[in-house]
Amino acid sequence: NDQDGGSGVRWYAGTDEWTMARGDAPGAGELNTAIIIAVQRRGDGNTYAARLCNEQQVTQNYITYGDWYLPSEEELYLMYENRTAINNTASSYAGSAAFVSTLYWSSKENSNTLARYVNFSNGNVGSATKGQLYRVRAVRKF
Repeated sequence: NDQDGGSGVRWYAGTDEWTMARGDAPGAGELNTAIIIAVQRRGDGNTYAARLCNEQQVTQNYITYGDWYLPSEEELYLMYENRTAINNTASSYAGSAAFVSTLYWSSKENSNTLARYVNFSNGNVGSATKGQLYRVRAVRKF
């Protein structure tokens, strides 16, 4: 689920610091998200990628799902590889939106100032300063 309103959101809570969110394998995004929030906490009061995903709630068929997280780089890349199938089914799920050709934050950190993203235009992965405004895609296990 895209939860940034299309305008993008920062990776960090306003302070450049190591969070040690370094997990990359499928499933690692959940722990990365918990680590980021534990270190960054409320920050300067503005929202940020991990917090936005963590606070997401989607209700479908009278069931509310609140176990969302910011995906690891590998999880996000797998979504890029399957974006056509995801986009084809997005309209049938509450609050879901198709991917757009832009940059999406992963939960993987490079340093105190850099975090990883996946470019949904071409599949390239890279690093950017944590204050950049990129899109996020919250995911959950099921």
